[in-house]
Amino acid sequence: MKQRIKLLLLVAISSLVFVVVSYQISRHVIDQVVADLLWKYASVSAHYDAHMLLPPIIKEAQFAEKIAKHPNITSWGQNSGDDVYRQVGEETLENYRWQFKSKNFFIVLDDDLGYYYNDVDSVQTGSYFRHYLEPGSSSDQWYFEQKSSGKPLTVNIQKDTRLELTRLWINQSIYKDGRFLGIVGTGIETSSLFEQLVHHHSSELRTMFVDEDKRVQMEFDGENVEYPQRAASKVKPHLYDLVSNPRDYQALEELMLRQKRGMESEVLAVQQGKGSAVVAIKYIEELGWYELTFVSVDEMMPAWAAYAIYIPLTLATFAFGLACYIYVVRNWLIPTEQCKQRLATIASGAAELKGTADHRLLELDCYLDVIDKELCHSRCGVESLVAMKTKALDELTIYDPVTHLHNKRGLEQELKKELARSARERYQFGLLWIDTSLHKTIDDSKENSGYEQALMMVAEGLLEAVREYDVAARWADDEFLVLVRSEQAKTLRQISKRIMHHIEKENRASNRETSEIELSIGGILVTPDMSMRQALALTDSSLYIAKSERSSRIYIHTPPTNRKSA
Repeated sequence: MKQRIKLLLLVAISSLVFVVVSYQISRHVIDQVVADLLWKYASVSAHYDAHMLLPPIIKEAQFAEKIAKHPNITSWGQNSGDDVYRQVGEETLENYRWQFKSKNFFIVLDDDLGYYYNDVDSVQTGSYFRHYLEPGSSSDQWYFEQKSSGKPLTVNIQKDTRLELTRLWINQSIYKDGRFLGIVGTGIETSSLFEQLVHHHSSELRTMFVDEDKRVQMEFDGENVEYPQRAASKVKPHLYDLVSNPRDYQALEELMLRQKRGMESEVLAVQQGKGSAVVAIKYIEELGWYELTFVSVDEMMPAWAAYAIYIPLTLATFAFGLACYIYVVRNWLIPTEQCKQRLATIASGAAELKGTADHRLLELDCYLDVIDKELCHSRCGVESLVAMKTKALDELTIYDPVTHLHNKRGLEQELKKELARSARERYQFGLLWIDTSLHKTIDDSKENSGYEQALMMVAEGLLEAVREYDVAARWADDEFLVLVRSEQAKTLRQISKRIMHHIEKENRASNRETSEIELSIGGILVTPDMSMRQALALTDSSLYIAKSERSSRIYIHTPPTNRKSA
């Protein structure tokens, strides 16, 4: 019964963990999908808004730029005090103003800061002059800000307190030969401009138009259109005043800069009130404006809809867990309980003379424990013995029992590996064949202790002479081979001289005569295209040549490309 309770708890906890993990993972995926879909929806809406709202403004801005380059206007700007130039300039503006959407124009000349304006209802009474701009007046800061910034065009919505008009003002700078002459432009009525857009704007969307100084020019929220007016300080609200989270504002600012540079936009979710919103950004290069479209995630996808889809998942998970519990009980727990009952019956029948049932069960557990310990002990002993014997067999197979160096088979294995690596990586290595001539000076019997001592002495000299990553081996009788991992014939010669030096040193230390050992060393540089048989044959030939040399008794054979380095 305890096993069934434990299994039931395990199934219940596993199902709960599965539901929680599935919820977290799927919610994250769903949030990403929803954010991506809402961002695409916001992008489409931003393009629609731009298509509906911006073409008239852009057309007016392009026309204002054309007027700013007109010779009559630039001449008036250069000669603002001349009445003839003024009259010609006013006539030119009056002729052009009928092509503006709102049928009005204004111009400010930098020489005298005179402000000229005319609209449809005005009647010319000698001049269109209205007033002079004052550098210290907050109402006139728009002019001096544009002049100091050097921007050719600014577009902003504000109320002209002197004219008592609220317009979307298009301010085009007038330049001639690099000199700033003033600003000319027009004011578009906002009511006619936004009327068509309001009827098609969704209530889930919040759209802002922001200039390059991050000032909010106008805002659409559902069916309401707002264009914040300049307060007493004549400063429009900044974008960071409307984005509460500093991290969101920094990310938003970075994406706006990416859009301005023409880079691909990304999905961005920001906090909006108590919820979150996905924002799409569009840069209008002709006006120097950014269009920011926010889509409320909570309004587009209510919270109850997000949680409702997990109720069937929870019910299905617990139903599957219950089915698994019933299956395990029937196919594993019940047969296991029956086996336990049979073992208890057998233990009870065999131990009736030894005590109670609890005592019988305790003896059975102890007996099983002893068997288990004996089996583990035997298994460990057999594994240890097998490992020890395997190691001994490996050593007898590839190592020489007298010198403890590699034997012929061991060197052949190393040589095969090195040849394969040489062919794969295209590099050379060295091979030295050493003849000690011990059989000429010592008793020929291989069982002779003096002969074995001489072999061990030579082996010790070889181990001191060669490097750790080289391989020394007893090839046959009193001949030795050394596999040298080097591509330089000069290195082979140095190692050969070191071998002679150390073996002679070991010979002197063992109180033998130097003449008892006549060393001859032949070597080659093995190229990647050689086989083992070719390498051994060339090394043997080099040893034969080394024996014929009376002076050094060392000969290193190198391929034609390495003769110079040898």
